[in-house]
Amino acid sequence: MMMSQSRMVRGLVACLVLGFGAYVWAGEVDTLVVPDKVLFAKNLIVRGKTKTECRLEERVADDIKRNVGRVYTNVVSEKPKSGKYHVLEVEIVDVFGAGGGGWSGPKHLELQGRLLDKGGKIVGSFRGRRTSAAGFTALKGTCSMLHKCSKTLGKDVAAWLQDPKPNSYLGNE
Repeated sequence: MMMSQSRMVRGLVACLVLGFGAYVWAGEVDTLVVPDKVLFAKNLIVRGKTKTECRLEERVADDIKRNVGRVYTNVVSEKPKSGKYHVLEVEIVDVFGAGGGGWSGPKHLELQGRLLDKGGKIVGSFRGRRTSAAGFTALKGTCSMLHKCSKTLGKDVAAWLQDPKPNSYLGNE
């Protein structure tokens, strides 16, 4: 039995309307607040030049902002006065970056964060860790190894933001 043209058109229109409605619902919140600095956890001890020279607080924030544009249209550092938005709270909870670059072994960076809605309700939370090794040459410096971890964690956070769940684990264990 063949479907009439008018019935096909009505079906197509219904699909488009429903599809558009789903798109509007999914993209209802298009603004994300990300701080300019992702701070070290209060009790975290970061030794030596890792804290001063690697500038991880700024680097992690920049790497997250660079990647979340695939999920949110607007990425800002302060809460908007109006409209719907989410807030991403993130902190650096662990870092190992002994001096000596690749010669002193692998480096790692670990973040913890949560996504809040405008009212402060938790939408999701995560903990993420990435480790970097210098490879065969061991010529990379400590900061460049940690920056590689930060860059990858920025991508991990952006991927998580597409479907944030509570107590998610990102990266490698």
